[in-house]
Amino acid sequence: MNHLTHILAGTVMNLDVAIRSSYVPDPVDPDDPRGVAPADAADLLEPISAVKKALGQAPEQDQRELIQLFREITTQVPERGRPFATALCEEMAAALDQPHERAQGRASVTRALAKAVMDIFNAIELADEDTIDDDDAVKITEWVSGNLNNALAKRPEEDRQELVRLLCDIAGEEQDPERRELALQFPEAIGLVPEA
Repeated sequence: MNHLTHILAGTVMNLDVAIRSSYVPDPVDPDDPRGVAPADAADLLEPISAVKKALGQAPEQDQRELIQLFREITTQVPERGRPFATALCEEMAAALDQPHERAQGRASVTRALAKAVMDIFNAIELADEDTIDDDDAVKITEWVSGNLNNALAKRPEEDRQELVRLLCDIAGEEQDPERRELALQFPEAIGLVPEA
């Protein structure tokens, strides 16, 4: 697995944990919880299913490496988010038990991770206030994009450029006009490229 794949796997894990662990029921008024409700979290995180499919199609060595990577990332997650991180690892491992054609390689897994990151960010951006509070959305996206940029800062500039190229390719394939516009702006929106 290349370094970009590692960074993107960590970003997917961060998004999953940040969104799922944000939900805090209000003991006084159960109809007014804080954070993202579990059903809404599942909708926002639906793009992760494409990662599971790509993982199932990857060469066996890549599958083992990515599952091991997710397990290592889980050990670094704060205690409050660890059950969510562990659940994601189990879901990824279970995806390997599903029948898949083994036609794709590492590039497909990296691409699926990049697309999941972009799609989750864009889902947060397009979500209404009932799905995710604006303050929660800003906190999650700033924290995750900050971690992504910090990880890329420790790598050669080529990794950042490769990710930007990959995201631009993915954005070019988007058919929905609103999502396409968000996708095209995504690298700048999360600080991967300087603002124009």
